[in-house]
Amino acid sequence: MSRFSSGQWPPSLCTPDESGLVHVDDNLTVWEYIDGFPLDEVWTKISSGQLLSIKFQIREFIAQLWTIPHPIPAKFGVGTLCSTHELLNDPFIPGCPRNFYEFNGPFKTVEEYRGNVRELYGREPHFPPDSPSVFDHMDWHSSNIILHPNLDAVAGIIDWEMAGFIPDPKDMYMGDDPIEEWSRPELADLFDGIQIPKSLSKC
Repeated sequence: MSRFSSGQWPPSLCTPDESGLVHVDDNLTVWEYIDGFPLDEVWTKISSGQLLSIKFQIREFIAQLWTIPHPIPAKFGVGTLCSTHELLNDPFIPGCPRNFYEFNGPFKTVEEYRGNVRELYGREPHFPPDSPSVFDHMDWHSSNIILHPNLDAVAGIIDWEMAGFIPDPKDMYMGDDPIEEWSRPELADLFDGIQIPKSLSKC
C-alpha cells in the first residue's frame, strides 16, 4: 500500500510474500506497535477543530486507498485479502437471521456481489451495477483510528483483517443501519466528498 498512500497503518514486522500479502502464517499477521490513543477513548479530550482535522486526514487516506489497483482480479472481484477472500464484516443485524456466512463470497463480479447485498446486510444495494471495486479498510470504527499522543494527527489505522475490494464502501459504512447506532454521530459524514476514481476498471 505504501506506493499508493501516505502510510497511516502499522508497518508489518514480516516480509510480504509473492502475492503482496504480509503474514506469519495463514492465521496471523504481526504489526509494529503504534504509540497513541484510540479515537474512541479520547472523544472528551479533543476539540471540534481537532476532530475536523482528524476527519480530513482520514478522508485523504481513504481517497488514497481507493486508488490501489486490485492485485488478484482473476481470483475475485469483490472480497477480502484473507486466505479465503470471503467478506468478514458480519453486520450482526438485530432481529435478523445470522446467515451472513452463507452469502459472503468471494464474488467473481460486482454484479454477483450486488445480488447478495440484501442477504449480507439486510438492505438494498445503492451503488450502480457498473461500479468498480475499490480497496477499503471496511471497519472505520473509532477504536481502529489511533491518534498521536498530542491528539492532533492520525498515527495509524489498525485491525485490517476485514480489508478488501468492494464497490460500495460508503454504503457498507452507513448502509441502512445508521452509524449513530453503533459508533459516533460525529463520524457519520466521514465519506463525504470522497469520489471513487473514474480510472478504475470494473470487475
